[in-house]
Amino acid sequence: MLFELARVLRYPRMVALHGLSENRIYDYIGFLRDAAELVHADPLPVTPIRDRNDTVVMQTAIIGEADVLPVFGAERRQTTP
Repeated sequence: MLFELARVLRYPRMVALHGLSENRIYDYIGFLRDAAELVHADPLPVTPIRDRNDTVVMQTAIIGEADVLPVFGAERRQTTP
C-alpha cells in the first residue's frame, strides 16, 4: 500500500495538487511506515474494482478494519438519490 501511495503521489496531477518534492514524498512515506499499523494483505479477498492497482488499497482497508476510505476523483463516483 505504501508503494502504491508513493507511486500515486508522483503523478503529475497529484504533484500539482500537493506540491511535494521527491524528498518530501520519500519522507512522508517513511513517516507513514513508522506511524502506521501494518497489516498483511490476504490475496484471497476479491474486490470488484476497475483499477487492479487499487485492490491492495481495498484489501488493506478491509483487513485493517478501516473506519474511512478516502476517495480521490469523487466526480466519477455514483450516488443514489
